[in-house]
Amino acid sequence: MFVQGVENDMIESVIITIFLIFGSIWDVRKKCVPLAYLYAGVIVAVGYLFIKSLMVRNADIWLCAICGTGCGLFCLFLAFVSKEQIGYGDGWIVGIVGMLSGIKTVLAVFVTAMFGMATFSLLLLVFKKGNRKTELPFVPFLLFGYMFVFLCRRL
Repeated sequence: MFVQGVENDMIESVIITIFLIFGSIWDVRKKCVPLAYLYAGVIVAVGYLFIKSLMVRNADIWLCAICGTGCGLFCLFLAFVSKEQIGYGDGWIVGIVGMLSGIKTVLAVFVTAMFGMATFSLLLLVFKKGNRKTELPFVPFLLFGYMFVFLCRRL
């Protein structure tokens, strides 16, 4: 039974973590995330939210999902403006994570991921393992950001 609180947080966290782990594997190996995987993520997220809304009967669930998805739309806009310096798949993934976790969490995850990526990029430059044009997969940093935010919330 869905009860608002820890149980829902845990279910959402498991869904998001599994989604980010598999997305990270694809992003590292293929330097892209398949569109079918992104569609499946949207279907799972919407299905979960639908079931949750039937059990909890809280209109805020959909409002939080829409606001969280807005972060993904912003990333898609950044992908368009920057000529895919951040990929469209990354924007989709941020949107799916935002749909499930809400705007506060997805913003914290995104900022943490950007900070982690900047730190890693700086290390690559310092140790001369990469240059300004080196492309890095972003989804593993989203996974790092999500795990960091998840652990910080539990402390």
